[in-house]
Amino acid sequence: MKKKSILFTLLPSTICALGLMTCVSNAKLPGTLSDGLVAYYPFTGNADNQASSLYGLALSPDASLTNNQTGAPNSAYYFSGDGGVGLQSTNNFPFLASITVSTWFNMAPSAPSNGRIVENFWGQGSWVISLNPSTLVLEGAFIPSDYDFTNLVRLNAPVALGQWYQVALTFDQLSGIASLYMNGAFVSSDSDILALRNNGDYPIQVGGVDERFVGAISDVTIYDRALSPTEVTTLYNTQSVPEPSTYALLLLSGAASLYALKRRKS
Repeated sequence: MKKKSILFTLLPSTICALGLMTCVSNAKLPGTLSDGLVAYYPFTGNADNQASSLYGLALSPDASLTNNQTGAPNSAYYFSGDGGVGLQSTNNFPFLASITVSTWFNMAPSAPSNGRIVENFWGQGSWVISLNPSTLVLEGAFIPSDYDFTNLVRLNAPVALGQWYQVALTFDQLSGIASLYMNGAFVSSDSDILALRNNGDYPIQVGGVDERFVGAISDVTIYDRALSPTEVTTLYNTQSVPEPSTYALLLLSGAASLYALKRRKS
């Protein structure tokens, strides 16, 4: 019985070590992806910030837990757009001169004319990621330091409704380059901006307020630096792989038990 107990205990870790199943927890980002992490909302049953005790998101009656991009239950929020606001941080978010904002989204086919996925109080803050379902174009936009709305830095990418996508929007203050990535791959960049507008600290909003997003959102991740292209790809790969399911581990444990029983009888 002791050998069997040891086998059950070691099986999950052995499986992970052998690479037979991906065992990376999305709530613990690997390697340099923890560097400069200001906010991380994996939405694993709640809207807490896993990177800090600050900037937790206040729940909205319009938001309900659903499956995320890997099929994991209670790991994304679905927004119906029926009223009220989306999720909003309980503390004002600090202005970030360099920044990366990454999120996963799945726009519902019944979505209205426009939806803001995640934003820094757009119009007062400095950035937004939104989607226009009438044109099926995703837009990442920055407000430059001169607050000239006619000179917004807009980076666009086509999408399809009813599908999961990861989008990452970056701005590097030193180079003045803004970049947009889709599903871990570079899409476009713009160097027409010298600095982001700094109008003080404003809340983070997920799911929109004035222009409501209809669909599911997960894994909102914000850094105080511009991730490299390799890091964006790594972030996408990390968050696109499902956690090991309890059911799968039980099946493997059962197989190990049968194997141990067979060896004992032989």
